[in-house]
Amino acid sequence: MTIFGNICVGLIGLVVYFMFVFVSGSVSQYDYIVAVLFSLFSLPCFFAAFAALTWIGKLDFLGWPRLLQYGGVALACLSLTVLMGMSAAVHGSGGREFPWSIRPFCLWAAYMVPLALAVIAVLWLNSGKFAVPEKPLRVAFGAMTVIALLSNIVFAAEIRLNLRHEAEERDRNDLLIVQQIDAEKDFNGILRYSSRFEYAPARQLALQKILATGPQFNTLMIDCLRKPVFEEGLTYLRDNDPPGDAAPLAEPTRDAIVLLADRLREEIATGRSFEAGSVEFRVDSVLTVADKFSKYGVDFLPAVRGCRTVLDAPKSMKVPQSSLKRMDVWLSAKSK
Repeated sequence: MTIFGNICVGLIGLVVYFMFVFVSGSVSQYDYIVAVLFSLFSLPCFFAAFAALTWIGKLDFLGWPRLLQYGGVALACLSLTVLMGMSAAVHGSGGREFPWSIRPFCLWAAYMVPLALAVIAVLWLNSGKFAVPEKPLRVAFGAMTVIALLSNIVFAAEIRLNLRHEAEERDRNDLLIVQQIDAEKDFNGILRYSSRFEYAPARQLALQKILATGPQFNTLMIDCLRKPVFEEGLTYLRDNDPPGDAAPLAEPTRDAIVLLADRLREEIATGRSFEAGSVEFRVDSVLTVADKFSKYGVDFLPAVRGCRTVLDAPKSMKVPQSSLKRMDVWLSAKSK
């Protein structure tokens, strides 16, 4: 096992070389991809070398069960790999994207982390042969692991904070847009903010403006359902009730579902791949509005069946089985 560990140390040496060449080269738009590939190669090398140390009992001083030792080594190697990989990925920016978590380590950590691991591993594996005391090696590996873990935690917190700030900024922009929209002049535009998934204050204001159209609502909605923006109308009718008599909307709603089937067919013909969430969103709209407006004497069965048939067509994409099953259950119930 010592020989195996030394072989892995040699592979880590290759990581050191390639990482040094990488961060010393010119910056390109593919830096993140290259850094990820190097990291994916590095992780098993790191783990194998230190798993060899664990195998021969070098970590028994911890007093942990052997399985827990392997788990600790895996966590340490993963944390160090993330630190190394992120340092390499943002080397062209000096780490400015992540000022707290990566900046202190940027550039040098990309090659110094694997170099330090290689030195520690080779000395630790061969401590008896080289007459090297193991305690400094243990302390060095432990310190590196703690620093990497702290950096990873800050990195995760930073990403979460950035995402929250982006969401808040997006919500503020949505509210500002809704405040500026004239519902009668841009009915389709205001409908975009009527979904139950929209930012609550923006949605509430949008619904107030939509309801304020009063007697014009049905005329505006029918016009929307017969235009290329019909999906905005379906979304509104899925998540909200019309303010007045809904019966005149039944046939235009059914026709919009037919248009949706045609759109799906065209999108599939172009080879476009769909996100699972997009398919589920559309299926939810179709089935909800069909249930809501079937009571007005309009037959939605052929329109829904048309959508279901279209979703059988794509071979280059995987349609969520939950959506297909939901449509099958609906069609089976309505066909009786």
